[in-house]
Formats: sequence, structure tokens, C-alpha cells
Amino acid sequence: MARVKLKVTYSDGRVVESIVSPKAEVDFERHFGTSVIKAGRDMHQQYYYYLAWAGLHHAGREAADFDTFLGQIDEVVDAEAQEESGEEPGPTKAARRPETSSS
Repeated sequence: MARVKLKVTYSDGRVVESIVSPKAEVDFERHFGTSVIKAGRDMHQQYYYYLAWAGLHHAGREAADFDTFLGQIDEVVDAEAQEESGEEPGPTKAARRPETSSS
């Protein structure tokens, strides 16, 4: 499988690229019990988030556990799709954290 590149935007404005390594792919498959290829056919938002976290975590660039990471990010998008189109990716290319209302 070709390496997946995801762009992660943190809540503090930092933007980093996460390259999903073979180790991150296997971590994903063990965690979710499905292959990345099968998951790609029905990509849930948590899959994008987990792949982004696993890519950064296994590269030594994200020390936080997955749940902590989720609380620190605003958006994860497919970096390659964005580069190819030159535009912001649409809903099938992006995974955005749902807005929370404070009431």
C-alpha cells in the first residue's frame, strides 16, 4: 500500500504532516480488526484520526495517547488530495472534529 499522508491541525494552530508508516498501518489493523484498505471503503472519522495519531506516535512526534491527541486537534485532512486539487478537501477527503455547543 502506498504511504498515506495526512495533515493534522492542532487546536493551538500548529499544522504537521503525518506519514502513515507500515508500523502505524499494522497498529491500526490490530486496533480496529480490519485492514486499512477495507476501512478506506467506509472511512469513519475515527479512522482518519487514529491513522494520523499512529503515524505521528510511531515516528516519535506525538507522545500523547490517542484520546489525549483527540482533545488537542481541530482537523485531519488527506494531504495528498489537498495538494493535487489545490483546494480544501471536501467531506469525503477530510475528517473534522464535530463542533461542541456550550449551553
